[in-house]
Parts: sequence; C-alpha cells; structure tokens
Amino acid sequence: MDGHTPGHLGQRVEPRRSEKPAEEGLDPEALAEIAQLSKASGRNVLRKLVADFLSDLSGRIDSIKATLDSNDMHKLAAQYIH
Repeated sequence: MDGHTPGHLGQRVEPRRSEKPAEEGLDPEALAEIAQLSKASGRNVLRKLVADFLSDLSGRIDSIKATLDSNDMHKLAAQYIH
C-alpha cells in the first residue's frame, strides 16, 4: 500500500491536515487561546468548558447506547458525526 487512503472509484484521499491523532494530546495553541480568554474574562474558561462537556456526556452516552440497542445505524452515524 502507498500510505494513501483509497477514495471513491480509485481516487486517493489525502488526510486533512487539521486532524491530529488523539495521542498528540491537547492543542497547545487552543490552550493558549483559552488561557487568554480566562485572563481577559477573569474566569477559568477551561474549567467551564470541561464542566459543560462532562455534564452533557452522560446524556450523549445514554443516547448512543439506546441507538445501538435499536440497531439504527443511520441514527448512530448522525449522532457520532454531530
């Protein structure tokens, strides 16, 4: 294989440059921007983002589980892509 992902009808699809593997961790530029927002607002923006993410996570997981149980793969794809 030549390292390219095969595309539709033999076309090669290049990976998006903005996509990073999860192993790379958090984006230092994004963290710097969040730090600037925190400084400007006087609030811990990262803590707020994490709290909002975690409060929403349980409901999303429950929804994904229910969709898996119903075998509705189109709905599951829509939830995953969202």
